[in-house]
Amino acid sequence: MEAHPSHRTALLSFDGVAMTACVILCGAVSGIMTLERATVLIEWYGRATFGAHQGRMAAATSTARAVSPFLVEGGHLFASYAVVFGVLAAALLLSAWVCRSAARLHHHEPLPGEWVFSG
Repeated sequence: MEAHPSHRTALLSFDGVAMTACVILCGAVSGIMTLERATVLIEWYGRATFGAHQGRMAAATSTARAVSPFLVEGGHLFASYAVVFGVLAAALLLSAWVCRSAARLHHHEPLPGEWVFSG
C-alpha cells in the first residue's frame, strides 16, 4: 500500500533537530524506566530476591517486545491500524490503572475521598 503524498512530505519535513530530540527523549525514558524498575523491585520484594524478580520481569518484557509486532499485524487482519492502536491505547490505560491500584494496595494508601481514622 502506497503512502499518501502528503504523508511522505510530512515525514521528509521532519528535520534533523526534531529527530535528534525524539531519539534523546526516547533514550531518556528508557533509562528512567530501567532505574524505576529496579527501585520498585527492591522496594516491593527486598534486596535478597531482587535477582530472581528482575529475571522474571526481564523475560516478560522481552517476550512482550518480541511478540507485539505479530499481534499488531494479526489485529490488522481484522481491523484498521487505527482500531488496533486504539485497543492498545485502551490496554495501556487499563494496565496503568492496575499498576496504580497495586501500588495503593501495597502501601495501603487510601482511595480518593476515603477517610482513614487511627485508633
